[in-house]
Amino acid sequence: MAHIQVGDTVQYLNDVGGGIVTKIISPGMVEIKDDSGFEIPVAISELLLTSEKKTEKPQSNTYVHEIAESPKITIIPGNDNPQMYLAIVPNTKQANVVDFYIINDSNYWILFTCSSSYNGSLELLDSGSIEPNIKIHIGQFSLSDITHMQNIVFQGIIYDTEKYSYYSPIDVSIPIQHKKLYTKGVFQTNDFFDEDAWITELYDNSKNQIEKSLGNTNLAEILNQKESVQSGKRPRIAPSSKQKKDEIREIDLHIHELIEDEYTVSKEEMLTIQIQAFEAALHQAIKDNINKLVCIHGVGNGVLKTKIRSILDTDYPHLFYQDASFQKYKFGATVIYFRKIYK
Repeated sequence: MAHIQVGDTVQYLNDVGGGIVTKIISPGMVEIKDDSGFEIPVAISELLLTSEKKTEKPQSNTYVHEIAESPKITIIPGNDNPQMYLAIVPNTKQANVVDFYIINDSNYWILFTCSSSYNGSLELLDSGSIEPNIKIHIGQFSLSDITHMQNIVFQGIIYDTEKYSYYSPIDVSIPIQHKKLYTKGVFQTNDFFDEDAWITELYDNSKNQIEKSLGNTNLAEILNQKESVQSGKRPRIAPSSKQKKDEIREIDLHIHELIEDEYTVSKEEMLTIQIQAFEAALHQAIKDNINKLVCIHGVGNGVLKTKIRSILDTDYPHLFYQDASFQKYKFGATVIYFRKIYK
């Protein structure tokens, strides 16, 4: 197979047309600009080299990023917390086809492998090094292809080209729930794509730090312990299984209700703590088979409210929710119904 570089002219093997290679995405994938001016990812195995760029080619078959041809690496001041995401984006040109991306939302480099698992076996989708603050395309699949993917397994090592802090290697397995990809509302507006996308977290170091500080203690237990020493406060998570099913349960997500000193954590850590408290309350409510859960998130800038409703839309599409009583909560609470009410 000919060595394809940025600037080469290529044609499709199984289709009419072609274009010019504008980027090396991975060892098996390039981005080409076709005759209409669109830049699209294409597997190298589907291309035929017709005209090579007149440059001196490397003799080695080892894959090397085309750094000289790629855009300048972007470093965002303050974006020093390693965060990675998996994104699934519906293809705009082909029905029932989606594109998989890995997003590196940090100033670090990531040496990675990404595989799909099925019945205990792994199949490599992509591997290599991800530059800071970019997203890379790792594959294009039909929805029928995805039925043979039980999990996406991502492993990575975080590093920098200069002095950097040590972070534990990433080793995560993300379940792929095929039916959700057909569910309305799963693909949503986001900060990374012009198109709606389903995005799930692969790694967030700030969240990992919070989980380590909590140790093996259940978040619900922490909240209940705090409640026991603060008389006159509203219970956030009811611990008793004897509670009446029809009773309305409340969870107050104001940060001062969840931790002793709110000034010791960052805004990102605050949001993580609030989301953990919400998910713990939601799981407990489902387990106790209650009728309604009121999540008091306040008005604020709307970030917490939006995040809560995004989780409900994505992970619990069968549940119905709406603004809670305006007279009691103004616009600062969401009520979730669990029994016999569906969207």
